[in-house]
Amino acid sequence: MFVKSANLQTHMKSVHKKKLKPKHLEESSSGVSAKDGTSKGRRGSAVSFPWKWLGVGIVILILVLAVVVIKPSLPSNSSSNNNNNTAAECIEGKNIIARYTFTLHILITDDSKGLQNYTQPISYGIGKLPYLGQPCTRKMYTSDAEPYEYNVSSQAAIVHVESPTTSNTLGDFFKIWDQDLNYTQGVVMSYHRTAYTIVMKVNGQTQSGVWEHLALQNGMNIVFYLTKIS
Repeated sequence: MFVKSANLQTHMKSVHKKKLKPKHLEESSSGVSAKDGTSKGRRGSAVSFPWKWLGVGIVILILVLAVVVIKPSLPSNSSSNNNNNTAAECIEGKNIIARYTFTLHILITDDSKGLQNYTQPISYGIGKLPYLGQPCTRKMYTSDAEPYEYNVSSQAAIVHVESPTTSNTLGDFFKIWDQDLNYTQGVVMSYHRTAYTIVMKVNGQTQSGVWEHLALQNGMNIVFYLTKIS
């Protein structure tokens, strides 16, 4: 159709209308989602740091460390009284290979107190102290029923030995008893060589060896004679 040049502008406005892009193309090109109208840049949205999960991880790590540090280290069937000394270990669940008794008598003579061969008490229940609320019998113990289990001839305390080893010494019993016995320092319980003469006899024979190293045997009769020096 021929259109005069004078009417060209009017014709273009009325006949050749602007062709619109499809709606979804306009939305896509403008960076707006057709569904929710949110803007989506071509480079994608920024990724936030997972602070929440980092915090959870730190809390878990602290709890694990707390359990490791606070939870007591529990040696197998051991007592806490003697710095994990093997003499203080519980015998429950162990194979016992030595069973016997020996007698122990500690006699005190102190003229200033009117004592003549006074028998030093050896308490009942030695070696029976529970550990962490559980029964724990050590390899040497005294009766838990009486302060003494009397031997008819000596009235010495009877000490029971139930040990998973054949190596059992008098020093072991004193450690379980939580009393001092040291030949070099000259100490028996709280009695010291500087104030008392100390003689140990085994089955009636005076012993010159180290007291705490005395190897125990069935039926052994051990007597300490402690005499106050005037």
